[in-house]
Amino acid sequence: MRLRRPRPEDAARVWRLVRDSDQLDVNSPYAYLLLCSHFRDTCLLAEDGDKVEGAVLGYSPPETPSSLFVWQIAVAEEARGRGLARQLLVGALATARPVPRWLEATVTPDNTASLALFRSVARCLDAGFERRPHFPAELFPDSHAEEHHIRIGPLAAEDVDRAAENRAQANARSSPTISREPNPEARTGDPS
Repeated sequence: MRLRRPRPEDAARVWRLVRDSDQLDVNSPYAYLLLCSHFRDTCLLAEDGDKVEGAVLGYSPPETPSSLFVWQIAVAEEARGRGLARQLLVGALATARPVPRWLEATVTPDNTASLALFRSVARCLDAGFERRPHFPAELFPDSHAEEHHIRIGPLAAEDVDRAAENRAQANARSSPTISREPNPEARTGDPS
């Protein structure tokens, strides 16, 4: 298994992974196409052969560009229980340049699996963990629980690299390799 940045042609497989998870809100296929193209530098896939086993989808919010905000993380049912979600999160941080200072997400208070995952990542990175109410339920057009904001950090590049290396060593046989392929669509220089 290897970890790599997504490409536009991965969007349909990522959409199916999220749909089949039965745990996440499924967004339009176009949203996944945008994430796999416009935001590919802040997303990561776990791939085994031609099958997407997991994905972390995120972006850097305009108001906090030093953060990686995790929009969704999905792991195929057959790949669960092996620490792949944590590997994806640490891998997304390790391949981001510059390394984000904060890892953020929103989680419903009853999502104990996600809360445990983010606490585990904070411990793995020797970083602080904060949780506070963020989006109240009445902001959603349907019956949706409130979302709490998770913030892990501050993060240092050497701690992220150490955590990524430790995970690889601890799981030498089953740990995915991380592809640090460059983004051929990345712009250089000042965009203005």
